[in-house]
Amino acid sequence: MTSVVQELEQIKVASQEQTAASHVLAQEVAGKMAQIDSKVNEATDDLDEFRANVKNVIPMNHNLFSNSLMRSVEPEGHPTGFASVGCSIEAVHPYTRGFEGIYRDLPPGNAAPSPELATETNPYWYGRFNKGARIRRGGLAGGWGGISDGHILKITSTPANAAKLFRLPSTSFGVFRIIGLRFWIKIVSGSLAIGNDAGLHIRNGSNALPNLITKELTGTGQDGWYLYDGTISVSEVTTITDNVLNFGLPHDVPCEIYIGTPYMYAPLSEKAMLVAAGETGGTPVFTPGEVDENP
Repeated sequence: MTSVVQELEQIKVASQEQTAASHVLAQEVAGKMAQIDSKVNEATDDLDEFRANVKNVIPMNHNLFSNSLMRSVEPEGHPTGFASVGCSIEAVHPYTRGFEGIYRDLPPGNAAPSPELATETNPYWYGRFNKGARIRRGGLAGGWGGISDGHILKITSTPANAAKLFRLPSTSFGVFRIIGLRFWIKIVSGSLAIGNDAGLHIRNGSNALPNLITKELTGTGQDGWYLYDGTISVSEVTTITDNVLNFGLPHDVPCEIYIGTPYMYAPLSEKAMLVAAGETGGTPVFTPGEVDENP
């Protein structure tokens, strides 16, 4: 009987020791997990900080769009080099729809009551010497450090079973498969698509609408102006012409859209490259017979 009691006591002691060891192990595991969680949180914070600051560090390449501030305008009203099919495009004053406000210390007597109602003759006043959230001090239409001859693009269309698209000029050469785009956009009605064949009337009776930007999205921007900033895939090409990059519209609804300060760039994607800045479709760097190849 005594031996049985002793064995039970030994089992009890062993069980207590095992429980204590398990408790110690659990504490050690909890400590390690806390350390891991702390390191993960630190890494996440570092990544968030990097994401927030990276665009303030990496240099921009030159704009692949020409006439992007729309300083050159044709007599009938569209920016030089821009083209459209099935819709109307027009270079309008930056005061339009409140893209920019007037640069004054006090509001003028003809100030518009809201950005939405602003025009060239009735600009909106955002505040003392403040041209608004797009370009606060010196913009496309005056201000401190601004230019005076810039414009924004107005696009309109009416429903019709036909292609509806416009293009911005680009004469740059390179190897393109992914392109980056950044521009301000306000959609009053309709929507806007971007990419290969956008706006072309296709077999199912509608227009091709890749990478669609909606009125609901642009309405989230301050004063109804949304900064589109992203990359899209295109066919692998050496020029961005014709249907490589269209801005397309739907065929079945009226559209009224505005775009300001469009910028296109080539991201550091696989196989991407750009030629020399001066080498374009309109101006090759070298002209045959004019370069001495054996100095």
